[in-house]
Amino acid sequence: MLNITTLPIEILSEIFCETSSFDFENIKRTCKLFHSIAQRCHPRICIFKVDAAGHPAWRMIRPLLKEPKPAEHIREIKVEWHRRNLTGHGATGTEQWEWTPDEITKIRTVSATSKIYPHTTDAILAGINSEALLPFLLCLTPNLESLDLGAVQTRLVVYEDDYTTQGAVLKLLTDCLKEETRKQYSVPNSVDYYREIEGLDSEEAESRVLEEDDSYLDYVCERLNELLETHVPYNDDSTNECLWFHKMFDSTNTWPPIGLGKLTHFSAIESLSAEYGNSNGTYENAGIFGLPRIQSIRMGNSATSLPWEDALIRLWGSAESFKATTLKRLELYRSWQMTEDILGIAKATSGLEYVAVVTSYCRKPDVDVELVGRTFLANNPKLKRSSVYVRNRSGDVWGEAPFDESKFEQVDAE
Repeated sequence: MLNITTLPIEILSEIFCETSSFDFENIKRTCKLFHSIAQRCHPRICIFKVDAAGHPAWRMIRPLLKEPKPAEHIREIKVEWHRRNLTGHGATGTEQWEWTPDEITKIRTVSATSKIYPHTTDAILAGINSEALLPFLLCLTPNLESLDLGAVQTRLVVYEDDYTTQGAVLKLLTDCLKEETRKQYSVPNSVDYYREIEGLDSEEAESRVLEEDDSYLDYVCERLNELLETHVPYNDDSTNECLWFHKMFDSTNTWPPIGLGKLTHFSAIESLSAEYGNSNGTYENAGIFGLPRIQSIRMGNSATSLPWEDALIRLWGSAESFKATTLKRLELYRSWQMTEDILGIAKATSGLEYVAVVTSYCRKPDVDVELVGRTFLANNPKLKRSSVYVRNRSGDVWGEAPFDESKFEQVDAE
């Protein structure tokens, strides 16, 4: 029987390089031979785990601060989401991480040189939201070709959308902080709040609690928002949480965003696992379309936070002058864009060979599937009706292309 250890070192090296960064670490622990070969290899696939126990993302970045060369070999990044969680069986939290003074200096230097969004750097140093480390990693991966954001979870804590759960969210987060920072955001219980902050006597305080007065909940929400300001970015109208990755597409930064100049494949599925009302905005979507080498885009549960035309004007100064000429494959699943925005996307493409759009826009009138499909055909000479699939919320379908929804549903359920 053929033993893998009998393979030539050159073949083993190629095999090791094609494994993920997580598997690569396990390979090094297998035996002395594998460890020796792995010492001379660099994995091309990176598994980036957001807020996972033990902060593997932080542990991955630390050696790259000393020697960034291995990151230049990374061709593919896959993101996994392990957010702190208040749903299911018990709360889960991941403690704050810390940098050394030398590491802080290097982070600030790289951030300034790469023109990272300033508040992203603050979040990196704050040590709570490891998603902030993704833009930093991209500064070190100039040869990246594929980025899969997976089942995106924008919220720092996964919880059911209920006003009364804000106190539990705040407690979970403050418990993750170092002691000196924890005191800054801790809040008294409801009775003590009415006594110490509202100035009521004990009887009046207990009466206000029994009346379920909202002022205490408002106070808790204010404290929570103060805490989140450092760790979580918001979209342009300051209503919905987004990702630090989205802030890479700010028009004041370099274009294309550093680390994305060679990107050919992009995928992101907004998670719906905890009643999310926040989705990726059109502005960020427009940025992905404008990457110079992008060939395929796969997005799920994306929404319109800024009209498509306005997004193009903000990024490129003109909606008419923009064309995603390199884009060959486009899949928008459970899209919340209006007909006008989907038509804008269709008019901004010219080289598509396959397109699938499944909309969830719930206002009337429903998305005009035939108009959308024919607009894609009119603007993309290589596109055939057999390669187009458009479906609206009502179930109307235009086009004849095969479309597999299971790959989206599978990611969404993770």
